[in-house]
Amino acid sequence: MIIPSLKLTTTRSSFVSVSKYYSRMSNQFTILSDDKTIEKPLLDDRSYRFIKLNNNGLRVLLINDPTTDKAAASLDVNVGSFTDKEYNISGLAHFCEHLLFMGTEKYPKENEYSNYLSKHSGSSNAYTAAEHTNYYFQVGADYLEGALDRFSQFFIAPLFSKSCQDREINAVDSENKKNLQSDMWRLYQLDKFTSNSAHPYSGFSTGNYQTLHTDPVAKGVDVRDILIDFHKQHYSSNLMSLVILGKEDLNTLTDWAIEKFSAVPNKDLSRPNYNGELVYKPQQLGKLIKAKPIMDNHKMELNFLIPDDLEDKWDTKPNGYFSHLVGHESKGSIIYYLKQKGWATDLSAGAMTVCQGTSNFYIEFQLTPKGFENWQEIIVITFQYLNFITNDEPQKWIWDEIEEMSQVNFKFKQKMEASKTVSTLSNKLYKFDEYIPASYLLSSAIVRKFDPEAIKRFGSYFTPENLRITLASQLLTGLNKQEKWYGTEYEYDDIPQELIHQIKSQPYDNNQNLHYPRPNHFIPTNFDVTKPKSKHPQVAPYLIEHNNKINVWYKQDDTFEVPKGSIEVAFHLPSSNTDINTSVMSNLAIEMLDDELNELTYFAELVGLKVKLHAWRDGFLINKF
Repeated sequence: MIIPSLKLTTTRSSFVSVSKYYSRMSNQFTILSDDKTIEKPLLDDRSYRFIKLNNNGLRVLLINDPTTDKAAASLDVNVGSFTDKEYNISGLAHFCEHLLFMGTEKYPKENEYSNYLSKHSGSSNAYTAAEHTNYYFQVGADYLEGALDRFSQFFIAPLFSKSCQDREINAVDSENKKNLQSDMWRLYQLDKFTSNSAHPYSGFSTGNYQTLHTDPVAKGVDVRDILIDFHKQHYSSNLMSLVILGKEDLNTLTDWAIEKFSAVPNKDLSRPNYNGELVYKPQQLGKLIKAKPIMDNHKMELNFLIPDDLEDKWDTKPNGYFSHLVGHESKGSIIYYLKQKGWATDLSAGAMTVCQGTSNFYIEFQLTPKGFENWQEIIVITFQYLNFITNDEPQKWIWDEIEEMSQVNFKFKQKMEASKTVSTLSNKLYKFDEYIPASYLLSSAIVRKFDPEAIKRFGSYFTPENLRITLASQLLTGLNKQEKWYGTEYEYDDIPQELIHQIKSQPYDNNQNLHYPRPNHFIPTNFDVTKPKSKHPQVAPYLIEHNNKINVWYKQDDTFEVPKGSIEVAFHLPSSNTDINTSVMSNLAIEMLDDELNELTYFAELVGLKVKLHAWRDGFLINKF
């Protein structure tokens, strides 16, 4: 399949300009990739330059967007909550994320940074993950340099102001309290709580008042002193990635990066590695965890340990083969069959990286009450499908579809807002300095190589001995344990032997309801764009069909010139919303129609076509875009 490539719009004069600039500045930075080599979506009119500062090894991506009204920057540190275990203080990395912004030597006033952003239509945020801490902001496009100067100082000379310590501990505690009623957080922490206590995955990453104040005070420890040591030991420029997006040209943005961030100290640290311990000990696999949720619903998750480094599989992505098939919603899929039986309303599947070298492959079900009663049968059905896939040879035609869909979705990807762009890219920038070609900086989601052996190896992990089952429902009784941080009631036991026997004794090819999806005919092959006949842009849609049954309006896109369109069909049903009863019945009918069409629309959504049904004032709408 041939996908149209972007035309290079860089002129010869701009090449000469860049060449002269680099000749003059080559002692300051090294170019890892630039706009001539980086793959970009068709609609991406931004320019890129990926460099490394020579004096401190900081990776920097510069993005020129001349039309943006917002500038943004993000700095990602390759250190996160897994480091808490080294200091035996839960939430330490998260606390660092909070206190870091409370003043610097150059700008000692604690609100200087936030006030500057607020004054110029900006905002900031940050998050702490297992192996990363990500800081980002956006600001009015004319005020980027001042924001960068303030932002950079947090990584050069932060004060970690003592006067802000208690307030930020309370902020962390409030954040944790907000999560206490979230079943997503509760079940996630429960999985960690029942994992290998010697691995940092088992920790309580958010932290709270107890872990950051009460416990340290009881031990005679000032958590701020520990925090300063944590920052000195783990925040190093060679573990950082910076992304700057602005309307200025790439040379100006490069100058600012060098000027503002060259002083970030380089301690020449190695990227933390947590492979010395297993995330789950062998005796912690083959387990069934029953838990009582806050919400009155029924959920089941199958979690398979994948002791593989998926980052090394960046070009083959064997996990994508299984997430595509297991998560499919068409006839022959797991969820289609379960919906027919009235046992489940939704299923999602995919791989999630735990840490470098280890991942989980999850299959999550939203169950009906009837499905909850038959949860063991659902697991048997799931293994029937998994065994059907893994006992068959990997299908090249399926892989070709996955590859084609990834190409289409990338080429016609919409431009993200500035702050999301910089935060997303800074989080993964380190990969393109180590093992993924830098030209794939924006296109790393594309699958590029069919590797049947990698698919087979990945499939070998789908065994009951390598599985952890989590079943959550308020109907569960007799739960005799309580998780420490969220108070979740749970029971922890082996997967019943009779269930394992049933899984292994079921022939994988005896269920005719489970099979591969049909070929996806929505994958486009023609990307020709019809040019507008008139030189004058069409301002509004015009009527091309009119009778007593239908009105059809049309407007040709004369701006973007890409092979995409939007269709809206409005059905006028005057009696559909006359009172509460008809309104409820109309919405129910729309939901049923949406569910009935899902087997068809799912194929379209795989290639980026969205189909939405919703009620409106006197009928309902179907949107396709």
